[in-house]
Amino acid sequence: MIDDEHERTPPSLERQGAESGDRELSGQVLHDGVDGGTFRVRTRGLEAAGDRGAHRLAGGASERRARIGTGTLAEREKRAGRNEDPGLRVFLLNLTTRQVKRYRFRYIEGRSRHQPFPRVVEYNVAQPFRAPFATMSNPGRFLAIAVLAAASSMARLAFADDELQVPTGPPYASPWLRPRDDARRPPACSFRYPVCVHAPPEVAASMILGALADFEHASATLIDTLGLPRPLADGALGGGPAFDVYLVAPRSPFLGGVPLRVARDDPDPGSFDRASAFALLRHDAPAGCVRRNLAARALAAAAGWAIDAAESATVRESNAAYVAELVVPCSAVTAELLDDFQTHPERGLATPSETVGDAASMALAWYLDVALGVGWPARVPFALAEIAAQRTPTGTFRWRNEPDVFDALRGTLKARKPPLSIDDLWLEFATARLFMGARDDGLHFPESAFLGSFGRIRFEWSLPYVSLPRRVSPDRPIDPSGATYVWIDLSGAPRGTRLAFRAEWEPPVLFRWALVRIRSDGSEASRVLIVAQQKATSAERNLEDLDGLAGVAVVGVNIGDLRLDEPFDPDEAPYEPHAYVLTVAALH
Repeated sequence: MIDDEHERTPPSLERQGAESGDRELSGQVLHDGVDGGTFRVRTRGLEAAGDRGAHRLAGGASERRARIGTGTLAEREKRAGRNEDPGLRVFLLNLTTRQVKRYRFRYIEGRSRHQPFPRVVEYNVAQPFRAPFATMSNPGRFLAIAVLAAASSMARLAFADDELQVPTGPPYASPWLRPRDDARRPPACSFRYPVCVHAPPEVAASMILGALADFEHASATLIDTLGLPRPLADGALGGGPAFDVYLVAPRSPFLGGVPLRVARDDPDPGSFDRASAFALLRHDAPAGCVRRNLAARALAAAAGWAIDAAESATVRESNAAYVAELVVPCSAVTAELLDDFQTHPERGLATPSETVGDAASMALAWYLDVALGVGWPARVPFALAEIAAQRTPTGTFRWRNEPDVFDALRGTLKARKPPLSIDDLWLEFATARLFMGARDDGLHFPESAFLGSFGRIRFEWSLPYVSLPRRVSPDRPIDPSGATYVWIDLSGAPRGTRLAFRAEWEPPVLFRWALVRIRSDGSEASRVLIVAQQKATSAERNLEDLDGLAGVAVVGVNIGDLRLDEPFDPDEAPYEPHAYVLTVAALH
């Protein structure tokens, strides 16, 4: 249903006469400052848009308003009378005139200045050397060319050698050190479990003893009940071999803005990468489920250091956050993590959050345990970490995180009967994210209803049926393993309506797409996959059987694989995000 008070006049989609030199339409996203107004879309079961900010704790969820800036045609560059110098050219897609006529539009709608389809960019590599070479004699010119060729060969050899000796993985050096103890305040240690709590003199004794009790409870549930490995003994680094917890000030540089940080000591020499760990916890963490949840997360992260010290911090902390929610449910902690995760679907699954830190992807560990696990909870995330354990050679500056958890997951999925590709899993996971929190249907992400509005996914666009056809681009480009969502509201659609979808994206990665039919009660009716060939940069599909539906959710995932023999590796950062253009048209 479209709220008339905020109804937006659909953009003009009439086909205009093309000029004689306008044979191609540039896909540049241009902003001319035109404010298209705002609209709000409501459905009974699946709400079309919504931002989840901190203000929801006080009152409720405010609907998300989308500003639509329309673009204009970019004139095609004309080159005449120009000397063709040797150069490097980067070509990306353009929309052809046939496609313009087919869908009857002349622009792309977008919210950002990121250009999903930039024009040809030329880099002249010969021009800078012409002037010096022209002033040289022939022998000097030949000598200069020989020197450049030799330098280039040596650089290639050095780069190849560096690739062989420096593996991919997190930095080897740890930026976090243990705080120094004050002689006036000795640590409080447990008589039942190997754990000690350190604190400065200004921290009340009740806080220290309360934190110690919470860590004893976490040890009982995680180690004695779930069977997680104990943190490695650290010798006498904290005064004894027990796991050490340091209560620090909220603004301490040790925390870096997060309530908890688990860091490692020097690695343990052995056949696999393992290290002892210690925890830094805010001394003002509220007693109750918040502090107990953080204590369980600290112990689970320390167990992760004992299994594989080379693993990505995001994977380790996300696994720990999921296990902590299992043994000590606390919506005050978990809702913040999942709200940040759902608000930024474009972010890669191994990318830390600027707001909540490394535990941002706990939903992935949750989904893997539900979708692939049987029997005992929390087995799948830590089993994958065990499979991915390895040994980093000495004398390197980065951990050798090969194989990583993603590689272990690929091998596990191939061994299933029938086998499942990791690309299919990412698309299934992205689709399941539609049904978290207030949209929980009990099938995709069971037991997530407690999140409420904090679990709702952020849609890039909400397109009313009456405004079709439309061409839209995302607010932010999509990281490898990131996802994107567009909502098509079918309110007012006549019976027998059909929709045409076409997606175009930037090479060289591959996007996977799914069209999910949503009933009026918010449940999934069915889904259709938009199949694209490897190395393809576009895919299209027509969708029928839409009568009686609330809408269609378009789900896209950036697979991230550059080639079939070069799958996405989360350690090869920084990532190269890619954008897309989605076309939606009604067929009568």
